Amino acid sequence: MTADGSVDAYLRSLETQVENKQYFLNQANETIKNLSKADKSQNLQNDGKFRELMKKPMVFTERSDPLGVSLVSTSLRLRKDSSNDWISLNTEYNKNIRSMIETQKKVNRDLEVLVNLFEKGSTGKGTSLAVRPSLVEENNALWARLETMLKETLFKQGNHVESVYSLFKRLVKSDPSVRQQDFQESDDSKKMFRLLLKADLIEIDETSDTVRLINFTDDGF
Repeated sequence: MTADGSVDAYLRSLETQVENKQYFLNQANETIKNLSKADKSQNLQNDGKFRELMKKPMVFTERSDPLGVSLVSTSLRLRKDSSNDWISLNTEYNKNIRSMIETQKKVNRDLEVLVNLFEKGSTGKGTSLAVRPSLVEENNALWARLETMLKETLFKQGNHVESVYSLFKRLVKSDPSVRQQDFQESDDSKKMFRLLLKADLIEIDETSDTVRLINFTDDGF
């Protein structure tokens, strides 16, 4: 028998099984309806014929039971598919979480390098965080140090420190839209551009005019 013939035979067997079970279900429903109409005063439980009938199985399942096998196979396949879907979603979620953590770590490293460079330039020595309970707290502490350095040291007399701080944030977060013209908005931003350029901390794409921080890891900071 060919593969197509086997499939056709299997489908016909399933159809027969469904029809048989539908027939027995109809018979059972009909019997229940008749019983509900029976005289309630009659003690059916003591009727010998009724008790004898109840001892007999109403349906004899075929030994091969193709319908049962098909239902089990379908159930297992659906369970397998749903499990694979869950594993795929969970794997993708874990990848995204790891990517977010690595991005946060990079931002923190870049921030700490920048802050230490500015602190060394103004005081001759840098500082580091003594305790790092979490990436988020470390990140917040580094941003606070950078903001303090800008406002109290580098641009103490400036009038546009907030815009400079916002521009710094865009650089550290690798905003691809930062361009040279963004540093021309005020004297403070121009001063920051000169400082970063002189210290070789930024790279300029001549084609797109975009500005980005150097890779501190590759450059040995």
